[in-house]
Amino acid sequence: MTMASPQPSEVGTDIGLLIGSPDSVYKESQGSPESADILTLNLTINNSPEQSQCSQGASQARALTPREPTCSTNLASPSQNDTQRSVHKRRSKRLGKNTLPLDLNGTFNSDSGAKRKRPVRACRTVPKTPKLPKSNKLHTRCTSKYDSDINTRNLVAIIQDLKVAVDNTTAKVDALQSTVSAINTTNLDLVKQLSAKTATCNELEKECKSLRETLNWHKMNKSQNEPVKPHPKNASKTLVIGSSIVRDLDQDKLNDVEVISIGGADIDMVHKRLTNLDTKYQKAILQVGSKDCAKSSDKASIKAKYQLAIKGAKNIATTVAVSSICPRTDKELAQNTADALNAELQILCEEEKIEFINNDTNGFKLQSGEINEGYLWSDGLHLSKPGSNKLARNMGLGCKTRDVTKNNRARQQQRNLQHSSQATAHHKPTSNDIHVPSLQQQQPPVRDQRAQPPSHDISRNISPACFKCGERSHLANSCWHTNSIRCHSCSNFGHKKARCPFTQNLNHPNFVNGQFGQCWPQ
Repeated sequence: MTMASPQPSEVGTDIGLLIGSPDSVYKESQGSPESADILTLNLTINNSPEQSQCSQGASQARALTPREPTCSTNLASPSQNDTQRSVHKRRSKRLGKNTLPLDLNGTFNSDSGAKRKRPVRACRTVPKTPKLPKSNKLHTRCTSKYDSDINTRNLVAIIQDLKVAVDNTTAKVDALQSTVSAINTTNLDLVKQLSAKTATCNELEKECKSLRETLNWHKMNKSQNEPVKPHPKNASKTLVIGSSIVRDLDQDKLNDVEVISIGGADIDMVHKRLTNLDTKYQKAILQVGSKDCAKSSDKASIKAKYQLAIKGAKNIATTVAVSSICPRTDKELAQNTADALNAELQILCEEEKIEFINNDTNGFKLQSGEINEGYLWSDGLHLSKPGSNKLARNMGLGCKTRDVTKNNRARQQQRNLQHSSQATAHHKPTSNDIHVPSLQQQQPPVRDQRAQPPSHDISRNISPACFKCGERSHLANSCWHTNSIRCHSCSNFGHKKARCPFTQNLNHPNFVNGQFGQCWPQ
């Protein structure tokens, strides 16, 4: 007796239990006549909605496939039962287990003493639903005559747009081709110009090479034919070059020193004179710049001129030194420019790595900053004898005697006479004026020395006087003046205005002969 398989509409899951031999499976399609009554136990288990959906899917799959029982069992004949039993014995021996088949009633055989075997259940695997091929959207789309008309219109519009785009692209390509052709033409022109320049450069290089060869040949011939120059004579001498500030230095009283004084010279004139010198010196000292400070207050331009003069001095001397501009009292603006320029010259000498001689800190200025007028002449510009001697010591010149200045007594007397005559000529006498005889007309009185009465003038005073200030209360070793001072009346050194012989005894013969005020340090 065969039980019908459950329909897909039933709720739950049908499980067919096979009772009997597992090898005796009934196949409905073959329709074997040896089929026996099959005991089918239909168990209906209420499941969740998900399980119901699975069962419904499985039922639909079974409906699509050829109909066959899900799981069925049949009861074998006695002959087949013995055969199956022998087979199970062989299997149990091989597997080491005692497994016996069920009897016809579906229970274990009590004679064999075997345990109840778990019934074989049907396969729970739900047959998979066959996958349908993915349908193409183009095939599933409804195709009607209206849709075909719309597609045709769209294609025509797209083709027209593509044509316009192609035309625009063609125009752009033509413009690019014209630009490229213009660039190529320009490139050809540049290449031609470059080749011409290259050819010109090659010619110039050949010409320069030939000129170098010719010049080298002339140099070789000149060096062979030129006699050897002797060593310069003045290689160990020191050159002192400058303006009229160094006019009183006597090179005969100095050791290996040559003095070149250029009256009224500025820095350019000194530089020109340096370039014209052919001799070589051990050292060159520059003393110039007073006139430049009087003409201009531009320190930068004066410094640039001084730098050129230093370069010219380096060409003729091994070492170079710069002496600072001496102070002056005749022009205050020029003195201010000189002070600023001295600071610039000190920095310049440090840059050029040469010696800088600072005269301001070496006697020409006092500790209070005032100018030492004892080193200046009456004009407030040139140096006096003490000033010239001090300048020579600041320069480090080798002196043979203590006084290295020239003998300018005759020139000083002539200048004094000229100054007095000019003052007398410009002054018109009046009734209130006191008659002062001219120095040129004064003559020493001719008297008999025996009949002459005793006189008390300063020429006959026996007590000595200080040769620095003219005072008779002390001597020069205790005088607080470091050097001889200058008289503001006669512009001579060695006495004050209160001790000036011109004011005390104008007709004294010693003053007429110019013997007063000549107390120079020996």
